[in-house]
Amino acid sequence: MKQKSKKKFNLFMFILFIFFVIYTLILFGLLIWAISSSFMGRREFQTTPFGFPKELNFENYKTVLDLFKIQIRDDGGLRYVYFGELLTNSLLYAVGSAFFQTLSVCITAYCCAKYRYKFSGIIYSVVLIMMMLPVVGTLSSSIQIAQALNLYDTIGGIWIMNASFLGIYFLVFYDVFASIPKALFEAARIDGANDIHLLTKIAAPLSVKTFMIVFLINFITYWNDYQTPIIYLKTKPVIAYALFDITQNIRGNVPQILCAALIILVPVIILFCCTSKYLMGNLTAGGVKE
Repeated sequence: MKQKSKKKFNLFMFILFIFFVIYTLILFGLLIWAISSSFMGRREFQTTPFGFPKELNFENYKTVLDLFKIQIRDDGGLRYVYFGELLTNSLLYAVGSAFFQTLSVCITAYCCAKYRYKFSGIIYSVVLIMMMLPVVGTLSSSIQIAQALNLYDTIGGIWIMNASFLGIYFLVFYDVFASIPKALFEAARIDGANDIHLLTKIAAPLSVKTFMIVFLINFITYWNDYQTPIIYLKTKPVIAYALFDITQNIRGNVPQILCAALIILVPVIILFCCTSKYLMGNLTAGGVKE
């Protein structure tokens, strides 16, 4: 008779589980409250801010969609950028910036983890130092450099500017690539693989889940970013900037503000649903298929 192993009760894990359950319920509760309140009228919300609407008021969404516009100066004149163009600019800015930043971090971390030279150690040290030392007072010089290199006010230019290997995700990718067994690379070398093959055929497939998770986190960061486009994309405003402008113009109308926030939340939810399998996956790398 085999003795069944009894799992010991872990008080810390139980408390942690309860904490995350409560945290999740709060987030879902706030989302349900926001959706419910977005269908209320202004007076109804002031009367019952935590209740449910008596009737579904879709006029809030129609009104808010008309408010998604930004006035810009283009070719010496003034014109409005409306919802469609704002959405296009946001998708180009967020997707491109997230992809190129994640790609630059991934490749740099791979080179540092795979090729152990003195310069690799310097790059690793620079990342750690930049994480500890805040860099301030560089806005004016960054604008001058962007204008001198013709990167200012261009979507492609902002992709290049955001393609940095600095940050915590460098350490994440470094640990993933360092954990890949060297035997895999040595076997591929014997079969005639070069450095490009090692990266594309071995390292990339084993790190695709990590790449997608970091990409999604970066996408959400850039999707919600309105300050950088205000400075560097004068004629290409994004939808987050329009949301900021709406919140400043209708401060007292909470239902319409919630409508605007929920509208720009939709692309994030769609992207999450399409890539949820990567978020739920395991981050560990291995060379043996199960």
